[in-house]
Amino acid sequence: MKFIRHKVLAMLMALFLTGFSFAQEKVQQAWEQLIANEWQFAQMALEASIKEAFEHYLSPDGILFNGGMPINGLKLYQMVPLQKEQELKWHPTYGRISSSGDMGFTCGPFTYSEERGGVPQSKGYFFSIWKRRDSTYRLLLDGGVVHEKNTAVNLSAASPLYGREPIDDAVPSFVQTDQNIPEEEFAHFCTIAREWPARAYRQYLSAVPLLLRSSWPLLTSSRAVFNYLSEQSAKFHDYEVLGEGKSVDGEFHYYYGRLHIRHKASALLESGYFVQVWQSEKEGWKIVADVYQADLPKET
Repeated sequence: MKFIRHKVLAMLMALFLTGFSFAQEKVQQAWEQLIANEWQFAQMALEASIKEAFEHYLSPDGILFNGGMPINGLKLYQMVPLQKEQELKWHPTYGRISSSGDMGFTCGPFTYSEERGGVPQSKGYFFSIWKRRDSTYRLLLDGGVVHEKNTAVNLSAASPLYGREPIDDAVPSFVQTDQNIPEEEFAHFCTIAREWPARAYRQYLSAVPLLLRSSWPLLTSSRAVFNYLSEQSAKFHDYEVLGEGKSVDGEFHYYYGRLHIRHKASALLESGYFVQVWQSEKEGWKIVADVYQADLPKET
């Protein structure tokens, strides 16, 4: 009887490992497809035009930001004339994908020139959320941050590009749990941030996050993020949510909208758009991506 029990346990373990290996392989395939999509998207923007590339890859409900406000991307590009002389270059250097493989996000440097081969008029980092639609990935949200022309940021410096493979032992794994409700955790984060922004981030930031800010390099560790926050000395963060979504398996939840910030050294209120992606980890729901772009001065 003891031998039979051990044999059954061995069989169950073998089945478990086989299923786990198959699931890992499936996610890896999804990750490779997602990154291939990003590269093909960038290539189409170069070979055809920016307008044609976005119209091809945008989801029908895909969101872009215009003047700091979210807007349907396809409707926006309907109003944009075809301009083949413009040049937009980018490539992914950082990303994640959900366990189900249906949603992921990518990030990397970009440059924009009004004329092909010309001096870039703007540069920075893009941030894109992708969702699987009809066996391929469509752009669900696209934003990022713009750097000042003379900022000392090396756009060629790449962060590790990874999907489900951990960068190191500090990368937490997805934990399916009903103990915490992501919407409630996000609301709690927002409540704390209205009085103690740094404390809110310390409580809810992942050990390996992505933080994007204008004129800063990619920040991909909690220590780097906390150092940044201490330098900013913000005393008030007010998150105005204008949209949200989640992956099929519920592993990723994302929010976007307007963020209003007051710094200790200024009585003025700074505003811009934000995007946050949350993921369930062993310690609870954590912020794995945080993007904020202050409103750019209006051209006169």
